[in-house]
Amino acid sequence: MTPTNEDLLALADRLDAPAYWFSGSGEGHEGENTAPRDAAAALRALVAERQAIRDKALDDAAQAASNRAAYWWDEATAADDTGRKKLSLIYEAKALACTELAAAIRTMKGKPQMTPAERIDALSLPLPDDEYSITTDGTFDPWRAFGMYGTYSSEFDDMAIDVLEELREGVKRRTDLGAEMFREMLCMADLCEYGTSPRVCFPTRGFAAALPDIIDRWKAFSKLQWGDEQ
Repeated sequence: MTPTNEDLLALADRLDAPAYWFSGSGEGHEGENTAPRDAAAALRALVAERQAIRDKALDDAAQAASNRAAYWWDEATAADDTGRKKLSLIYEAKALACTELAAAIRTMKGKPQMTPAERIDALSLPLPDDEYSITTDGTFDPWRAFGMYGTYSSEFDDMAIDVLEELREGVKRRTDLGAEMFREMLCMADLCEYGTSPRVCFPTRGFAAALPDIIDRWKAFSKLQWGDEQ
């Protein structure tokens, strides 16, 4: 599994721990060996570069969600102006969902990232007892593991489950913006590796092993939350 930024920083701290590093002969120390501290500095530079890449990806994803929200708001207004009230409400729900997604992504930028193991643990918690127990601490709430609510529409869950099933099967079917952004979130969470040829993500070994259980839990959770609205 790819080392996290926290892993690399911890290693850098260990390399920096001794006050002095020497190389010398049997008669005594002849000079300072700076290699461990140089390696520590290189690791910290690598972490800074990775963080900058992560922040840029999150900014781009948030902007894409905001742009999509603006599109759906325009569609909702146009539908309302022509008397298509029901369609306008559907478009408003899509706009709100995109707005929430953009806000959640921007929030992720300022938060310390959960480790992959912590995120898999959060996606393996027991299901709530009933619909009134949803969001109870210590129970399965998949979107909370990504810093989101995911409660504007059942389409959130439908999309996520579709993508997770594709990952389990090693295929790519959905190409809509929501699916592409969710894949990006999985990569930024270190649950998937980002592929460029083909441009699709691949689950890490730990995430792949947990996928069948996560999918089953997510389906049960979605049915509990949305019931007949699905």
